[in-house]
Amino acid sequence: MKLDQQTAQSMLRAAMRVPQAPGKYDVFAWIDGDGLHTITVAWKSFTKRSVALETAVLEEGEEIQTNAGPLPNGMGRNTGRYVGSFRVDRKPDAAGEP
Repeated sequence: MKLDQQTAQSMLRAAMRVPQAPGKYDVFAWIDGDGLHTITVAWKSFTKRSVALETAVLEEGEEIQTNAGPLPNGMGRNTGRYVGSFRVDRKPDAAGEP
């Protein structure tokens, strides 16, 4: 299973549909024996990420952004591909509407 741009965008859209507290979030994805997995990580503030990004070079020469430090679920450095970021300005109302 390859984590291509279309798959990454689908994962980011899916993460954005999950109710989150106001703030900024990064989404990381990785592939293991069980398939494709993601984690959404809240930023420390509106200007500071919780997990820094760094560039990794794949065997094919492609450069991708990865996690520069461990993820909150225990995944090590450079194990999660950075899929994208999103921001939540307010909580959804009681009916679940944005």
